Amino acid sequence: MERPAITLTCDCGERRAVQYGHRWTCEQCGRTWNTNQIPPEDFDAVVRIQRRYRIVPMLLMMLVLATVVGFIIAGRILAVVLFPLILTMWFMFVRPIQRKRLRNRVAALPEWKLTPE
Repeated sequence: MERPAITLTCDCGERRAVQYGHRWTCEQCGRTWNTNQIPPEDFDAVVRIQRRYRIVPMLLMMLVLATVVGFIIAGRILAVVLFPLILTMWFMFVRPIQRKRLRNRVAALPEWKLTPE
């Protein structure tokens, strides 16, 4: 899974998305910004949040799909109704709660003030 990019905003107003550990030299004013100023443990927290936000729903959907396929193999026609019902419940109830948790976790992360080199 790709690590998230860090959006740097130069003092002159230029913005650029840069990967952690890389440097960026502003094309307008020539200032150089280094993302290594961000503490590794802080950035690892961002990566963990991103990974959990993407992997947990995929695992849950794979589990639901495996259960529905199991019901179909067992000859239970109920699975044809069960899968759309579970998807509806997911998108109406579970997904909004998950997104709210994500917003709260991201809001609790520190904001980094990088200085040009």
